[in-house]
Amino acid sequence: MKKVFLLVEDHNNLLRCDAVLKKVGFDVEASSSIWTLQEKIMGLNPELVLLWFRPGGKNNPVEFANRVREQAHHRGKLVVVAEGVRLEPRDIMRNKIDGILEAPLESEKLVSIISGLVGLKADSMVEKLRKAQMSEGASVNERVITKAHSLPRKDYSHLQFPEKIDTRSTTFSDKAKLKALWSDVKNSSNPSQMSEINEQKKSFVKALFSKLAGSKKDQK
Repeated sequence: MKKVFLLVEDHNNLLRCDAVLKKVGFDVEASSSIWTLQEKIMGLNPELVLLWFRPGGKNNPVEFANRVREQAHHRGKLVVVAEGVRLEPRDIMRNKIDGILEAPLESEKLVSIISGLVGLKADSMVEKLRKAQMSEGASVNERVITKAHSLPRKDYSHLQFPEKIDTRSTTFSDKAKLKALWSDVKNSSNPSQMSEINEQKKSFVKALFSKLAGSKKDQK
């Protein structure tokens, strides 16, 4: 399988990218350190190098793209994740950058772009990723960068959410109902609803503590 070298400064993103690419069969070498970059690339001789640095950091992706080309003598494909940085056309052409991705990075987009650049069928590789995730179960980290529509949908039309929680009617019975609702959503396979439910949960907790605080004042 095609060899890919990842230089991703953020360790969590590094693990996610590494896991996703290995899931579809890429031979991946991953590092979050800029040290010995030249030796690693020359030793692996990858078909593609991906660079991803933290926004606002001291490491400039254009500078390292130049290092990859000039010092490591990389003649394969070069991809840069442009997070919080603008790449000028002259820098792209000078360093022969073949692909630019935007953060947050979706796993299907990552697989599609890299597959296409190294001569593989992007659609087939994305389908391979979907099947692997469905059969094995995507990890929590992988789901962060996985498109919501690639996961099975669940019908939430039966769930009713109050637009605003009234502190005067907040009871422990309400708490039990919300807890059961939260458990139902949490155990489902559709993470696209989680943000909405989280906000409702936070709103409920604020309302509950507001009511309890008011009760203590009345007792005094």
